[in-house]
Amino acid sequence: MEKIKLPKGFLANGIHSGVKKKRKDLALFYSLKPCKIVAVFTRNLVKAAPVKLAMETLQKTNEVRAVIVNSGNANCMTGKKGFADAKKMAKKTAEVLGVKENEVLVSSTGVIGKLLDMPTILKGIKRLATGLSDTGTIDAADGIITTDKFRKLALRKFSIGDKTVTMIGIAKGAGMINPNMATMLAYIMTDVKITQGALHKALVDSNEKSFNAITVDG
Repeated sequence: MEKIKLPKGFLANGIHSGVKKKRKDLALFYSLKPCKIVAVFTRNLVKAAPVKLAMETLQKTNEVRAVIVNSGNANCMTGKKGFADAKKMAKKTAEVLGVKENEVLVSSTGVIGKLLDMPTILKGIKRLATGLSDTGTIDAADGIITTDKFRKLALRKFSIGDKTVTMIGIAKGAGMINPNMATMLAYIMTDVKITQGALHKALVDSNEKSFNAITVDG
């Protein structure tokens, strides 16, 4: 299988932990150093526990080290237990990576209204972290797929002055994209040196012209 290298400073991995019967169901994106982060979330009134946790975390910090993602279960409409489980995923990821809990974001996608299989996921996180590499791109992309027919991945290299920089995007989503990225996940990583303000503007502007302009429901 072709190896796709991540931007400088990033590692990733994806594995089959056992949440799904056969396909990969757990992915991890990791930054070797604290990196600037901006995010946009669905405007749907029903938000899954990991979305609520991420929004809460990003009110306290604009730098993270990792994003842990499980597919097969969205941890949505799961109440207080679901929120506690999302926090457990962040805590376990922080422990195995040796980072702070508020430096980890959590995403979940899949079945709605069902509690996570936490023993399987927590065990998988430890195994996932040991296989991190700068070419773990495809494995990670496969780990976030739900009903998609294929992985969604894009890579661009370009020059800024005399430096060559890299940007990579990994996404998942085959249905229920309204309103504004409901049930859809997308992660963009780059080694571009950029201010927080410029990063935020770039994400919001591009998202409005792309993902938020798409419907598969109507």
